Amino acid sequence: MILPVMAMIVTTGLAVAGVQRIPMPVANGDSLPLPVLASINPALSGHDRSNGTVTELNATSVSHLEEQLNGMGYDWEQSVQAVPRVRLASFPGDIHRVSQADERKRLFLQTMLPLVLLENEKILQEREHLTSVMERMQNGATPSAFDIAWMIDLRTRYGVRGSVWSPALQKELLSRVNVVPPSLALAMSAFESGWGTSRFAQEGNNLFGHWTFTRGTGMVPRNRDAGRYHELKTFPDLAAAVHGYLHNLNTHWAYSDFRRIRSKTRDVYASGVSTRLTQGLLLYSERGVNYIKDVTYLIRVNNLERFDRVELVDGVITPNDSATNGAPTRTPMTVAGIPARSRMS
Repeated sequence: MILPVMAMIVTTGLAVAGVQRIPMPVANGDSLPLPVLASINPALSGHDRSNGTVTELNATSVSHLEEQLNGMGYDWEQSVQAVPRVRLASFPGDIHRVSQADERKRLFLQTMLPLVLLENEKILQEREHLTSVMERMQNGATPSAFDIAWMIDLRTRYGVRGSVWSPALQKELLSRVNVVPPSLALAMSAFESGWGTSRFAQEGNNLFGHWTFTRGTGMVPRNRDAGRYHELKTFPDLAAAVHGYLHNLNTHWAYSDFRRIRSKTRDVYASGVSTRLTQGLLLYSERGVNYIKDVTYLIRVNNLERFDRVELVDGVITPNDSATNGAPTRTPMTVAGIPARSRMS
């Protein structure tokens, strides 16, 4: 069986792993070709399975972006407990001209938060369905043809080998199909992209420093050392970059410690979890421990954990959707808030 090819790439202070997925052949006697999978459920042929309607935004300038966000009732000045389902395609080209650092940070976080929540939501849905199917199998029930096909597709996408009937494979899938605290994703994207102002973020929607070794497909770093041929990967939009980042942490061998720490955490959105998870990112950068310290500092100094229990809401945000005096008005979207079978164990 061929697993996804995942080459660990060390960057100069901004390190990530590049991932190239190769189609898996039929194996183990339990594989179904993807056309059959798509015919069972066409939604499985794509990765966008979020709830509700997502409003796509294309902003030509910072003022245009702020106008669109304000039109959604997305007021960052209030105690944020709810954000709309909005997805900005790319950061406006003039974001670097925002002279006030706090304003630039605010705009970056306001844009990134719903992107991270939307991608986490998709993962949570898959995790919940995975645990449901696993429970039925453990209780002796025979899964439906759809559920078997779905697990085969999941196994392929998450780079796990073995039969879907294997308890070891199911345990490994459960460790991979899991969310990342928004505070961690926000800190790492801010660090890697210079709060959305870097050339790679502006021209290639590259928020997390992903590399590629396929020549001519990415952006060449201006100060690339002689003899090296890596390029900075480009993404069609910001959502694709966030999706790639989460998938990278959930599949690459270099982040097995990250997944191990997370698997021992009952509520991944609890206070202090995001900084603890940074201990599993030692290989994310050649700067090693110093990189971990930088990300941890960003989380703490910007109080990013306050976003870990923020929820997504449909349509325009009303005053009732926002918190008053720090008290949320509806159940946050957290791991602890979904059925117990879907929680981390």
